[in-house]
Amino acid sequence: MRYYPGYTGSHSNMLLDDLIEANKRGVDVKVMLEGGEDFLGENFTEYQTKAREYLEKGGVKVKFDGKGVTTHAKLIIIDERVVILGSTNWNYYSLDRNNEASVLIKSNEAGIYYENYFEKLWNQWDIKINEFMPDSTGSDDANMPEGEWVELYNVGEANVNVSGWVLYDSNNYHELYITPSNTNTGDTIVPANGFLLVYRNGDNDFSLNNRGYEEVRLYDGYPPSRSTAIDIVSYTGSEENKSWARIPDGTGNFSISKPTPGLKNALNMNMNTNKLFDTNTSKNPYPSIFGTHKGTITPNQTIKVSRMFTYSCPGTGGHSEYVAFFNATTGDEIANGTWSGYQGAGDYHYIVFENPFLLKKDATYNYTICTGSYPQIHHTDNLSTPAGFITCSEFIDSNGRSYNNWIPAIRLEGSYSASNMTLSEI
Repeated sequence: MRYYPGYTGSHSNMLLDDLIEANKRGVDVKVMLEGGEDFLGENFTEYQTKAREYLEKGGVKVKFDGKGVTTHAKLIIIDERVVILGSTNWNYYSLDRNNEASVLIKSNEAGIYYENYFEKLWNQWDIKINEFMPDSTGSDDANMPEGEWVELYNVGEANVNVSGWVLYDSNNYHELYITPSNTNTGDTIVPANGFLLVYRNGDNDFSLNNRGYEEVRLYDGYPPSRSTAIDIVSYTGSEENKSWARIPDGTGNFSISKPTPGLKNALNMNMNTNKLFDTNTSKNPYPSIFGTHKGTITPNQTIKVSRMFTYSCPGTGGHSEYVAFFNATTGDEIANGTWSGYQGAGDYHYIVFENPFLLKKDATYNYTICTGSYPQIHHTDNLSTPAGFITCSEFIDSNGRSYNNWIPAIRLEGSYSASNMTLSEI
């Protein structure tokens, strides 16, 4: 789907327009794109995001593949009987120089086989780790429904069978197979827009730490090196008989919560959390481009900061790659953090600071934020939030153009004060 403007005859919309026209004729068109790095380690999120936005504007259903997954083979399935399969890229090297090849197969048997395979891939990315219990009352490996458990949620419109899928903690040899014998339904189907509970149920190696760094990982098989990572969550610390839960289900950030296994998650407003500085989303996030933002931030309350969230434009991989805060009077650096990548140790929206730090009430701090495409932008030189003010002194985009009214949409978060707990989604 990528577009190379320097190559003669290259056009961004030839294939995309045909797909949109087919959709308008009533054809059920689904497109899955590489969402991050290719097999050479090059990141083409900007190109793929443009293709996705263009297709979705034309009514075509589009998904990116999962985190940590590289999609290089190209597969086109037409009417369950025509299959085009190979490594051909839609660019100059393949189309003009014939450097790569694909095969065209006309076969109902092959068409149905590959369509089923595509639908499996399409639906599996709808399964999310939605809630988990690291520190249950009593024995963690007790028989269900006691002990540790992990809740899966299906954000899609089709049932997904997770038979053969495996949960892991941070150790690749600590596996928990998902079987009818350890789920709340006695089945391995995660219903559309529904839940499935998976219990530890006496398993003697899978175990979620109650203190220190830990991961909850969902793969479509065993071992991880030969399987696909569906969803991965990391956390630090837990509290007895409290769960980590996405709020809202399937899409939200994780919060320490009163357990709601098999039910919609709800934030316990009595939990003791540190205050946030949140610009919130932008009503008009475009135009957006990556670059370097500089300005000031003045909180109206003292906040302890452990990580920074960047709001991305819908359907994009927008993020921040670097952030630093400085004392506005002395110029001394207070803290800095670096993005860990789409496959790093946290949700790609986050930069996690190694050492949490304080931004004091009514003090002014300078910030530098370097972004990647496409973050949401507040197009103003100053912005008031419930927790204080943020300004833009200069934004230089990736093309060298300078502005003084681009503020990135961010949220500064603190750790949970009860036991310095933090959590991030990979």
